[in-house]
Amino acid sequence: MNLGIFVCLNCSGIHRRLGVHISKVKSVNLDGWKVKWAQWMKERGNKNSNEYFEANPSRSWKKPDENAPSSQLEEYIRAKYERKEWARATAAAPAAPAAAAAAAAPAVGSFGAQFGNALSRKDQEDEDFKLAQRLQARPPRRRPRAPRAQGRPAAPAG
Repeated sequence: MNLGIFVCLNCSGIHRRLGVHISKVKSVNLDGWKVKWAQWMKERGNKNSNEYFEANPSRSWKKPDENAPSSQLEEYIRAKYERKEWARATAAAPAAPAAAAAAAAPAVGSFGAQFGNALSRKDQEDEDFKLAQRLQARPPRRRPRAPRAQGRPAAPAG
């Protein structure tokens, strides 16, 4: 999630093994998502991430396909995200969503530091609280019910 990319189920296991200092993985279906995380994913996306991490591919570089063995996938993912073998040499990667406002704290180190936690924990809690207030102010949506049959159901013959 901190890389701003979507990965398949096979690759998500490998990303989890990299450690959260490199790659934080969230399930689209099983985990709760904050609005800021969804915005982050929309702003980053696989295309922008690949432009940064695959900026300088070597001649021997070959992106594995979905049928590649897991050992080959893991080697590729570690080379790309852990060792950054093909990453752009400069730190000209796009800024984090709130990083422009918080430019006083320069990003250092890894791609994750530049793109990672854009909001402090306090700021994120404030944003979540504001979102919860807006959601509570809205009347709840009700699904239209299917029409009920008139009368009682027939008793079983017996």
